[in-house]
Formats: sequence, C-alpha cells, structure tokens
Amino acid sequence: MPDATTPTTLSTDRKGLLWGFFVLHVIGGHLLMPILIILALLKRNMARNYVFLNFCFTWIVYSITFCLLLYAGQQTGPKPSWKICRTQAALVYAVPILVASASLALVFQLWLDIRSSVSKAGSRTFFSLRNLLLLGLPYVLFCGYLIGPSIVAITARKTISRENNYFYCSSNLRALTVISAASVGIIFLVTVTFEVLIARLIAERNIQQLQSGFFIRISIFTSYLLISLAACGLEIAQPSNPIRIIIGACGPLVVFIVFGSNPALYRPNPRPVTSTSATSTSTMVSMRASGGTDVKTTKAYYHPVASQSM
Repeated sequence: MPDATTPTTLSTDRKGLLWGFFVLHVIGGHLLMPILIILALLKRNMARNYVFLNFCFTWIVYSITFCLLLYAGQQTGPKPSWKICRTQAALVYAVPILVASASLALVFQLWLDIRSSVSKAGSRTFFSLRNLLLLGLPYVLFCGYLIGPSIVAITARKTISRENNYFYCSSNLRALTVISAASVGIIFLVTVTFEVLIARLIAERNIQQLQSGFFIRISIFTSYLLISLAACGLEIAQPSNPIRIIIGACGPLVVFIVFGSNPALYRPNPRPVTSTSATSTSTMVSMRASGGTDVKTTKAYYHPVASQSM
C-alpha cells in the first residue's frame, strides 16, 4: 500500500491530464449543464420533467465535487488542507452513485412514458409517488454510500491524500474503490438494458417521429455508459489509471451533447391546448387504444416523450 502522505511531483504529462480533467468538469458541469437546465425550464413541457432536471443537477454536483481542490487553489503544490481533502475523499465515492442512479431513474422514466398514454404522462405532479421515488432514491443511495468513506476519513486519516491518484483527494483503501466502482457498473448495466428495451419498443411501434435523431442521441448515451462500464472495471483493476478518471470527467459534456442536441429545446413553446384540440387528442388516443395506426395518433402519443426526456 503506498504512503498516502508523501508529496509527489507531477510530470508534464500528468499536469496536462490534470488540467484537462478540470477543463472538462468546468466546461461540462459548471457551464453547459446549468445552460441545459435553463433551456429546459424555459420549455413548458420540460419544466415539469423533474426527473430530467434532477438528472442534470446531479451532474453539476458531480463536477463540483471533483473541483473542490481547484476552488481552493490546492490542486498542485503542497498538501491540501485536511478539511477540504477529507470532504472530497468522502464525496468522490458517493457522487458517482448519485449520477448513475439519477441516469437510471431518467431512462426508466422514459421507458415508462413510452409505454403509457398522453393523459397519464401529462397528469403527473411533483408529489406523485412515481416522481418521489425516482427523485428520492438516488439521494438515498448517495447518503448510504457516503457513510463508509466518512467513517474512513475520521478513523483512518493516513489513508487519505491527494497523492493517491493526483487528481483529487481519495483513500488508498481498496475496498472503497471496489464497492463504489462495482455498484456504479451494475447501475450502468441496468440502465443500458432499459435503453435497449426503449430502442426495441420504438422499433416495434414504428415511431417515425423519434427514430432518426432520438436513436442517434440514445446511441451516443448508451455508448458512453458502456465505456463508463469498462472504466469501472479498469478502476477496480488499476485504481490509479488516469484513463478512467478522464472518462468520468467527460460525463457532463457528453450529457449536454446528448440532451442539448434535442431540437425541441430550441423551438417556441406550443400554444395552449384548446377544447377542440383536446377533444381531437382524446379521439386520437382512443384510436390508438383500439388499434388505429393513424400518423397523427403516433405523433400525439409520443411528442411529450420526445420533448421532455430526449
């Protein structure tokens, strides 16, 4: 086990990776993710998608956690202050669980929305049981995974240092790395499974309105999750390998590319639904339930999914 208290001089390559790590987090998590949230809030439909907004917020928390040393100006040089290092070392094992479970919640919501009707998707409120579960479970898991590293920070101070991986403060206890990485990997695997089910549903129902751009975005997101899944295995095998750290830092940027490329974000808000259009929508939904294949039916049924989630 390496000595966690011995300062190490960074090579030129390591310094380049370190600043690349921070640039990715600042651009993706500090700039682009807030922009994505603002764009979503300006959209009448997406502003009600609390699971999506929470998903974006968790990535901001994720980037803030990994930039604590940057905020303090202690990313290089002498050992950082114990308070900052202790706080970051406790958070870095729990925050990946937060974003992974929030990603699963979003994809699971999308899967449910595609299988539901317009009336059900539009009638949800913030305090619905489904929303409360999808919003609350990621934070329950986050708190659960925060306990172990916090205990280590109190009882095993010598194991915590910035020198363990050069990018941020962490513990050199292997058990923490294995538990966190394995848990994130399992959650990502479940998320990818639901994305495959979503693609299958869309293909089976021949949803032309979502097939082109939607498939491209979901393919990019799935590919990143698969790469992250491989990075979890790399983290277990080689905890100090910088590749898996850079892959994680790309997360907020990838999320913005996937969800920020949705054309619905940049379209004007639709006009309020009149009684005539509401009756028409109800009729179209009834046609879908009875087996009708009218193109308008498909559009009315799936437009909320496209504009809210992807």
